Formats: sequence, structure tokens, C-alpha cells
Amino acid sequence: MSILVHRFIIIASLLFAAAFAQDLGDIDFPTSGSTVAQESFEKGVLLLHSFEYVDARSAFRQAMKSDKDFAMAYWGMAMTHNQPIWNAQDLDAGRSALRKIGDTLEERLAKAGTEKEKGWLRAVNVLYFHKGDKLARDLAYSAAMKELSERYPDDLEMKSFYALSILGTAQAKRDFRIYMRAGAIAGEVFEENPRHPGAAHYVIHSFDDPIHAPLGLKAAHAYAKIAPDAPHALHMPSHIFMALGMWDESSRMNEASAAASHKKGRRGYHATWWLTYSYLQSGRYADARKLIERLEANMKNSPDRATRNHLAYMRAAYVIETRDWDPLHFEPEIDFDNIRLQASSTTLFAKGLATAQKGRTEAARKYLRELKSLPESSARYNDAETANLMYRQLEAAILVAEFKVDDAISILKRAVKQQEDMEYEFGPAMPVKPVYEQFGETLLANDRAEEAVEMFRKSLLREPGRVLSLLGLARSSRKIGDKETSKRAYQTLAEIWHQADDDVKGRAEVPVSLGSSN
Repeated sequence: MSILVHRFIIIASLLFAAAFAQDLGDIDFPTSGSTVAQESFEKGVLLLHSFEYVDARSAFRQAMKSDKDFAMAYWGMAMTHNQPIWNAQDLDAGRSALRKIGDTLEERLAKAGTEKEKGWLRAVNVLYFHKGDKLARDLAYSAAMKELSERYPDDLEMKSFYALSILGTAQAKRDFRIYMRAGAIAGEVFEENPRHPGAAHYVIHSFDDPIHAPLGLKAAHAYAKIAPDAPHALHMPSHIFMALGMWDESSRMNEASAAASHKKGRRGYHATWWLTYSYLQSGRYADARKLIERLEANMKNSPDRATRNHLAYMRAAYVIETRDWDPLHFEPEIDFDNIRLQASSTTLFAKGLATAQKGRTEAARKYLRELKSLPESSARYNDAETANLMYRQLEAAILVAEFKVDDAISILKRAVKQQEDMEYEFGPAMPVKPVYEQFGETLLANDRAEEAVEMFRKSLLREPGRVLSLLGLARSSRKIGDKETSKRAYQTLAEIWHQADDDVKGRAEVPVSLGSSN
């Protein structure tokens, strides 16, 4: 092979790698690995920043093949087995990845080419070998990353992974102090490198609640453009858009994410669930129904846990948002075996609510008893609290159907207090029927419009742009003579429903309450 041909091949391969990297973002992460191994390594880190863990694993594996003693490739492989935002870690797999370059930390450090690489290896060693439970390891790892980022203050990768480590110490719970610290650090990286996928990603995770979401809007608009080849990067902007009630933008992002997942041979259920909720808020009920039918077909062919979990959420949301209480929407039945407590309790709550709306209170109480008796073995985060909250909500709905309104209101007051004490959950409404909204509809249906206005306002603070709360605010405000507030709420609803199904647009003037069959 001639020297010119050889040079051409090298240049062509580098250009191809650069073009690919442009689709995942830009980072600067020099190492002591060979040129070929470095390309695969950087691709792995880019994928790691977008939580594309499976693809990142393949990239790091390729880096190992190119340079079997490349210590940082094993660091990267270990990092793919730690998913801090999801509070998940495969401890054995992470340890195994590191032991492939040495049984002890000293042996692994001997393979590192620079002092900085030794620092990375010491930090990941803490993540997997520090004594104590997962929280103890996460806290110790974050402390190690803090020390590294202070030692190398100009290293944006150090800062990015430090920000992510801070989020990991929250253990998937929304502690605003933790989230703000992480967001501030990730924001610094984003300002210095607006094409850094991790920076944009971690900013979004730090601010994806209605209070702080405006702080993440710039990153949300940027992230999908930074890493269009990563399905998760296409989904993530909807964390901010949904928190701000930007349903069109949320729909577009989740459409793109689901399509990208399917292109890679994956199901993209997470994006599909968020897309269903966005469609429902937009009045695109027919489109939401098609997504549900697709999962129902998947469940028939392969009733795996992920399919059943997501179908449970999607069906419940469809029934509650459309107020179509037909029991056929819950057919075929979902097997609750080994699915998440939040998913099974959501299904029973929606079934009970639909049954109560039909005036079948005895049958509704059957679902209430089933909800009470669900095992908590599949609980995550605040699942048990959410199930308990929906139990109270269903009990109140049944009492309303039995014309025991005062008793129902007493229960809803306790439910409101309970939700206020719970952590905020990002994403689609959870519980699937917001408590303030249910309380407002109950008050409005029983000639307590002034109190209902307050409940709908509070609901919209927690769930901005939620159409049933807007509808409730419009109607209750009009009833107390506040025509200006009513007009604004109706106008906002009309803007949100600009793509709504034709038969949906006419529903705005139909009285809606949990105390009626409409």
C-alpha cells in the first residue's frame, strides 16, 4: 500500500469519526490510548453522557480490542453499569469490568498513562469498591469527583461527571438543594461548551420541575440538536417542555425519540408513554389511542414487564383525560405479576374511578379493596405513598357517587395535604388524576365555585398547561363572575387544542366533574 493511499485511509477514517461525533455532541477528553482506541473511547463517552448505555458499552469494548491495556476503556465500561439518575447500579458487572485490567487498584493504576487517568480510576474504584451501601458509595464517589474537579478546574469532563455524581446522591428523589448544585456546575460547562451533551443533559435533569424549568429551557432547545443520534437526547427536552405545559414541543421530541429507538430496533416505550400523555393534553385522543393499541398488540405477542408497565400508565391516562369511562378500555387485562407498584395501583385507581362514574359503587369498592391489598414488593421511590394517595382519591370519588359529598371533601382535604408533603414527580401527572384537580371538580359540581377556583389555580402551578385544570378554572371563574380569568383560561385551552380532534374541541362547554357521569 502506498504512503498516499495509507494517508488517505487515515484521513477518511478520521473525517468519518468526526462526522459521527457531531451527531452525538463535542467533548475534549484526551487520554494516553492509541489513536484508534481514542476514537472509540470518545464515542463511548459521548454515548455515556446521553445515557445510551448499551451503545456506549459497545464503543468501549471496541476501544479495548484496539488497545487491550487502555485503562480508560475499562473505566468507561465500568461507568456504563452505573445509572445515577435512575438510582441503578450493576455492582458485580462494574467490578468485573475493572478487574479485567487488574485485580487490585494498584494493578489498575499501573496501566494508567497519566496522573489524570489515575484520578479517574481512583474515583471509579470508590464508586464500586467503597465500603457500605449504594448511598455510601455514591456519596464517597461524589466527594472523589469534587476533589478531581478542583484539582483540574479547567477540565470540563471532570465538571460534567461531578455534576452527574451530585445528582446521583439524591437517590432518584427530588432534593432541590442537590439539584440546584448539580445544575449550577453543569450550567458552567454548558456555557463554555454549548455542544457538550452531558452538560445540556444534566442541566435538564436538574431543572425539570415547574418552578425551575425556565432555567433549563435553553438546554432543552439545544440538546436534541447536539446529539440527534441518541434517542434519549431527543426525549430529554420534553422534561422541560412538559414541566412548562409546552405540549406541541413535548410531542415533537417524543415522536422523534420513539422513531429513533425503533430505527435502532428498540421499542422506545418511555418516549411513547410521554408522547401519549402529550397527545392527550393536546386533545389528540385518536393519536393517543393508536399508541395504546400498538402496545396492546405487543402485550399479546410478548407480555413482558416493560410492555405491561407502560400500557398500565397509558390506559389510565387515556380514560381519565378523555373522561370516556368505558370498561373496554381496560381490555385485555394486564397481569400485575412483577410490574411496578405505581403501574398496578394506577390501573386499579382508573378502573375504580371509571366504575364510580357509572354509579356502580359496590364494584368500585372492589377495586378500592384491591388497591389497598397490593403488595409493596415492586415499590420504587415514593410508589407506596402514591398508591396510598390514589386509595384516598378513589374513596372520595366513591363517596361523591354515593352523595356523601361532605365525607368526600374531608378525605380530599387530607389527600391534598398528603400530596403537598410528597416529593414532586417530573413527567406525566402522578397520581394520574392530580388531587387538586379532583378536589376542584368536586367543589365545582357542588356549588362551591370560589373554593374550586383556588384548587384549580394550585393544580396549574403543579401541572402547568394541564387542560382539565384549565377547563375547571374557566368554568369555576365564570361561575363566580370573574369573566377575565375565565376568558384567559378558555383562550389558553383553545391554543393548546389547536390540533385537537374535531369532536374534542366541542367538549370544552360540557360540564365535567368527578361527581357526574359526563
